[in-house]
Amino acid sequence: MTTETDLADLAAALDRYHALLSTPEPALEDALTALDRSRDQAHLAILGPESAGKSTLVNALVGAEISPVSIAMPGTVAPVHVLHAEVEHPRYQVLRTDDSGNQVTENPADRAEFERWMLQEHNEDNALEVLRGEIRLPAPMLAGGLRLVDHPGLSGVSRAVAAQAERDLAGKAFTVVLVSMGRLSLKALADTVRDLADSPRPARIAAVLFNEYDSRLLVPERLPAHLAMRRESVDKFLVPLDADGRLGLADASLHCIDLSAPDESQLDVLRAKITVSVRQEIDRTVADTSRYTLPVLDAALERRARRVRAVLDGTVGRAEIGRHADEALAGLATGGLGALFGLGRTRFNRTDQLNAVEAERRSADWQVVKGVFLEENARLTGLIDGHLRDLNPELLIDKHRAKRISQAVEGQIAVTRRRIAEACAPGLRALGLDLDAVAREREALFDSRVPTGLHRTRPRNREDSEMEVGSYRYESAYERYERGVKEYDDSVLFNISALLYLVPLHYLGGGHLMHVQRRLREARQETVSLLAAPEGGQATAWLRQRRRLVGLVREEIGDRITLLAGTAADHPEKLVAGLRDHQDRITEARGELDGWRRTLEAAGTRQTSKVAPPP
Repeated sequence: MTTETDLADLAAALDRYHALLSTPEPALEDALTALDRSRDQAHLAILGPESAGKSTLVNALVGAEISPVSIAMPGTVAPVHVLHAEVEHPRYQVLRTDDSGNQVTENPADRAEFERWMLQEHNEDNALEVLRGEIRLPAPMLAGGLRLVDHPGLSGVSRAVAAQAERDLAGKAFTVVLVSMGRLSLKALADTVRDLADSPRPARIAAVLFNEYDSRLLVPERLPAHLAMRRESVDKFLVPLDADGRLGLADASLHCIDLSAPDESQLDVLRAKITVSVRQEIDRTVADTSRYTLPVLDAALERRARRVRAVLDGTVGRAEIGRHADEALAGLATGGLGALFGLGRTRFNRTDQLNAVEAERRSADWQVVKGVFLEENARLTGLIDGHLRDLNPELLIDKHRAKRISQAVEGQIAVTRRRIAEACAPGLRALGLDLDAVAREREALFDSRVPTGLHRTRPRNREDSEMEVGSYRYESAYERYERGVKEYDDSVLFNISALLYLVPLHYLGGGHLMHVQRRLREARQETVSLLAAPEGGQATAWLRQRRRLVGLVREEIGDRITLLAGTAADHPEKLVAGLRDHQDRITEARGELDGWRRTLEAAGTRQTSKVAPPP
């Protein structure tokens, strides 16, 4: 006897099983990515000819007047996506192409401004090059990642819009509501069905809605006959276009509603029907994708098990281990086997992947903190210049005044350190994560060829948590950086005070004016060299901290690969125990995968939101 388990449990299980691999193989990565897309987000698209009432239907479904609607010149210029969000008022965004061909985002303040971008009435022939509009508001129907999409037509009004629509819909569970104004627009609706039938997108038609402009047809005594007439039209003109039944048009529900004054009970029936259809389509797509993913993952685990056995049997020699270690460090280090097995230090290249990652982020990161550095440089040099001007006419200075000057300058240095630390911390944290990705990739490359049971894997669907794979607890580059700074009795990230340390200006006696002036000038010169940005460049102090972070990660990569290579070569008891545990977990995972495979096969292609877990 089994209990029913949501398909999300299968997705979570695949996430766990994938973590037994140090790095997914390309075919597996593609399968898991497709599974992520099918599980995490679906589209409910409203399609039909221009002026059929698509935008009006969107507003009716979410219960708010949000989607652009115009009587003067009907039609939106690009798809409008509606998403659920816990916000007090609807929020609008517009994705468009600027004059340089770059994609930029606009944030209209309200619906009226949004319509100036999205409606033909204001943006005829999409002269403003809008690609997509987005509206976020509380909409329970859309909770859970569902998008409601109002399309101007599958081909859009320009090639750019059509391409963007293709990207939006690629790989998604794509459920459709067809909207028609009646017999006159049925031909245009037929063209839409043909486009869907010819498209590689996984589309299913949940409902066909006729927007009735004559509400007299919807009175109880006339509605049954009118529905029968509309059903005959659909069966005669549309269903034959879905010859293989892939679109599910024959099973689509039929609705006749006057969208200018909709009956709420009829809208409730429509909402319930299409919501169920969307959820079923999501689950069907997840189940189908899982059926493909399971054997791909099982094959990858089987190859991993063979590599584990090779290491445990001692058939992987030191020379082969060293070669794989060198490959993992290619582009980062030179030095060969001697460095890896303790006969010398690994020597790293100056121009390596880590430096490339830092350089790629540098310009954008500097623009964020540039103003703070320039402001603090001006503040500190201004203070020093003021003291130098005051001392210029003096002949002597007593020790108390020298002490006050010293304290004032050192106090400003402390303030500068704090402000720079606060400004730079987010950028350093982001850089640390990017550098860490390189370290993970290099370590995973080695462990994929020489398993040790000590590898680390970040699960695909968790942002920064660690899987319990081996006995090694990984600490991110930024965490190490932050901890290292604190260990040196410094509570901030930038040790500016050490770089700008000002030798006390006062002696036990007085009269050392020239000494005080010289130290102030030296402090000013050091401040400018560290905090001021040369033309087109960045502050020296800022660059030093980034290079220090790069150095920490570089050292970590070398140490980790050396540790893994040495462990694999020497076969300590820890490695043997870890690999045997890893081997057992692979065997267990493959058994569970087989159970899931049999369960999905038994479920067949039934559109159900539940499948039983493996026995």
